[in-house]
Amino acid sequence: MFQYDPKSSIADEFINDGEIQASLAYAEANKNNKEVIDAIIKKAREMKGLTHREAAVLLECELEEENKEIEKLAKEIKERFYGKRIVMFAPLGMIFFMGSALSKLNIVKAQGMFWIFSILMGLSLSNIFFIYSSGSIVRTFLVSAATFGGMSLYGYTTKRSLYGLGSFLIMGLWGMIIASIVNIFMHSSSLDWMLSFLGVGIFTGLTAYDTQQLRAIYSENDVTDVQEAKAISGALSLYLNFINLFVSLLRLLGNRE
Repeated sequence: MFQYDPKSSIADEFINDGEIQASLAYAEANKNNKEVIDAIIKKAREMKGLTHREAAVLLECELEEENKEIEKLAKEIKERFYGKRIVMFAPLGMIFFMGSALSKLNIVKAQGMFWIFSILMGLSLSNIFFIYSSGSIVRTFLVSAATFGGMSLYGYTTKRSLYGLGSFLIMGLWGMIIASIVNIFMHSSSLDWMLSFLGVGIFTGLTAYDTQQLRAIYSENDVTDVQEAKAISGALSLYLNFINLFVSLLRLLGNRE
């Protein structure tokens, strides 16, 4: 019987020192108990939920094979909840806030939000190292960088208007967002693969389109605030294109560990 009341708002009842000590002692006593640990792993795999004492046993486990099984199961449960996508779409809320700040020419606020946004995106991408091999991440990054650079150069130098293509790609992007939301509930691996494939095409094309748009709207006669607002807006667009291109390619080409 647990020595605490999870429904209580009183600290001494909710966090009971005796229960903490009893849980640690239980974990210590069963850290090499294969039968108990296997039963807990089975319960976790069936998504029945674990008590804090059962979780403590898994944390204290010293059996090599069981630890490998725990790590494997943790990855399976993560994918079951969040799917195989990593950062397919950036947090739209921050993008809208940045757009609002740029429209008001609040450059300092927009720059601060851009750096915060970049840091958060970097942190959220860090879990790829737990999913894919380092070699495949490096190879995919180089392929993404080469593709991004080539398409950006094409968009900057081409005389052909990419406006029509850009409009089509933006509509395709919204379709991907809707399909991705639907797939959170469907858990369709086929749709997930198709979204990755489409993502490569869409973000490759948007890289060229956005580069051409940046060149078209640049003017030396703009006041400093307007120039900086355009620079931040363009940096955000190209940054998102590269991140999403990289993630789409990684989901297609990455080797899972």
